[in-house]
Amino acid sequence: MNNEVFEDMLADTTEWAEYYANDQGYVLNPNEKIRGVVLKGLAKNRYKYGEGYCPCKIVTLDFSKDEGNICPCDNHKKDIEGNGMCHCKLFFNPNYKF
Repeated sequence: MNNEVFEDMLADTTEWAEYYANDQGYVLNPNEKIRGVVLKGLAKNRYKYGEGYCPCKIVTLDFSKDEGNICPCDNHKKDIEGNGMCHCKLFFNPNYKF
């Protein structure tokens, strides 16, 4: 893995996640360690597969099966409404009690 390319992808992924959370009225996980692991997983999947697949889901390499797992995944809004956070614990309802 080219570290410079990966670091650029990680920076882009972080910037995108911050923008998306703000745009949708969510907040990112305030736990830096968990947030960092998820963002690194997203960046790694972008680097490896060309898409930001959720790092907590298995990538099958069958795009028709994996498409719904591109972050933000198909279930994230329902998860945030029901649990206060998405499955990967990246995006949270701003009223979630940490």
